[in-house]
Amino acid sequence: MKHTRTRLKIALGIISLILSICCLSSCGDGGALEIGFSRFTHLPQIMEAVKSDRPDFNINDVTLDFYYGGEASEYSDDDDRVSVGVALYFCNQEAYRAIEFDTLYDDYMDVEGLFFAGFISTEDFNSGEYSVDVSRLGKVTFKHHEALTVPADVFIEDDDHFGFAALEIYSYKNQAGYYFNFCECLTIKYEFLDSQNVRLSKPNHAF
Repeated sequence: MKHTRTRLKIALGIISLILSICCLSSCGDGGALEIGFSRFTHLPQIMEAVKSDRPDFNINDVTLDFYYGGEASEYSDDDDRVSVGVALYFCNQEAYRAIEFDTLYDDYMDVEGLFFAGFISTEDFNSGEYSVDVSRLGKVTFKHHEALTVPADVFIEDDDHFGFAALEIYSYKNQAGYYFNFCECLTIKYEFLDSQNVRLSKPNHAF
């Protein structure tokens, strides 16, 4: 009986230790952020992911390690469309949902609600430097990643998600302006800890 109680105490102690470790690894400053590295169903042409070794940030200094890649569309000489490249943006939910993928934009670097973060030509994007591999088990491996700072204006009090999108840009021959090809948006959830600090986490849904 005594040995049984001892074993029970040891088992309860081990369970308590495991729960404590799990809490430390997923909560507070000790937690890590990782979104977009597992794909089991739909595989979009361009994919994005993000990593950080901590979840809590001042909104003026949210710098994360973003991964993105895939293959941009290329059109034949007989097609009226011309592939321009891939543009990177930050946005909130409302702005992403407002994107008109069949609308002509004068300047892809200046679209209302989208915070332009970079551009890669189609030639460079399809050179192999932005390749993505998806294993049979759904693990996504990106060749390219870089640190990007999220604009503070993305974080607003009446929202709780923001997005990072690598959108294909194309134009038409003999026509000024640009169009977006539809692309998925990497979604990141946030909550305000106070007026200047947020905690990031994996969302339950995408935009």
